[in-house]
Amino acid sequence: MPVLRKSIPREDLNRLWQRTRQNDLPRVRQCPGCDNHMEEVLFETPKGDRILDVCENCQFIWIDQEEWGDLPRKAKAAPEKTLKDFNISDALREKVPVQRIEELREIHNLEPSEQESPEKVWQWIPALAGLPIEEDQPTHSRFAFATWSTFFLILIASLYAFAHPNSFQESGLIPAEWSRGGGITLISSFFLHAGIFHLIINLYFLTTFGDNVEHLLGPARFVILLLLATLFGDITHILINPESTVPCIGASGGISGIIAFYGLSFPHARISLLVRRSRWFGIFQENSFLKVRAIWLFGIWILMQFFYAYLQFHGNTNISGAGHLGGAIAGVILWWVFPKEMTPRNAQSPLESLRRKKHQ
Repeated sequence: MPVLRKSIPREDLNRLWQRTRQNDLPRVRQCPGCDNHMEEVLFETPKGDRILDVCENCQFIWIDQEEWGDLPRKAKAAPEKTLKDFNISDALREKVPVQRIEELREIHNLEPSEQESPEKVWQWIPALAGLPIEEDQPTHSRFAFATWSTFFLILIASLYAFAHPNSFQESGLIPAEWSRGGGITLISSFFLHAGIFHLIINLYFLTTFGDNVEHLLGPARFVILLLLATLFGDITHILINPESTVPCIGASGGISGIIAFYGLSFPHARISLLVRRSRWFGIFQENSFLKVRAIWLFGIWILMQFFYAYLQFHGNTNISGAGHLGGAIAGVILWWVFPKEMTPRNAQSPLESLRRKKHQ
């Protein structure tokens, strides 16, 4: 992408990238860089429509020799004047480079500082609560029906349980009585939450990462992932203390599977964390945002769950680290099992015909 920005008009390149991120395009060829399957994107050129292979993961565009000659080109700009061509004061000379840096950043669409705050004001709310912020949506596609349906089912069930406290005992997962009701509590416990903060956090993680995973898998496979991750989480929670009579509730096990699948599917996605100087010994500026790749954050999160599982085993926490790990294991397994061409194939007929011509 940075190389193409030098020769292809910005509006054309942006249009190509936006189509790529719709994530409803065929994936046939394997990317030489990351082994994921590249999307075949329709791109208008002065010599007609062409199909370009684009890797959303690497942000690379693989172009054949004939296609390269057909691409639109930027008009040659007039030579820029330098500071030597102007009679200006030394004080002004010191200010010009700063302005020039900002101009270059805008022209070449350079990434901002790794500690820059998020663009949307509402993102400060979860950030101040210590929650991660998704900087860029790795997928842009249709409405995530399964994700939002799950969101409202959890919300309604949890609000009902808040008004009827007996629901926690009746529908929560009790390890010593896991088979009661034919094992229905393995599922019903997923929809209940211990309090409003517990509910908000799980719904936040579900909607932040769930929609991208659903765009990748489609609604049916997304539900399979959520169901198996929930069951795996239940099983590991039961195994760590099978004699417990304390009800376990929450969607964390299923959502852990989504987090694992997201981290492995979008390893280069940027996640921001609000870092405070008091917490990090003055290393960072006050209220600075640290951007971390999703795969690294997933690794840190896994280590935290092992720590919570250790505390859980010794009875020192109410957080089910074992349940989180079980859900994450299911996410990793399904990421390995599901085919790489997980995007639904619903390309339009003109695009499909061009694709066939290209591979003939």
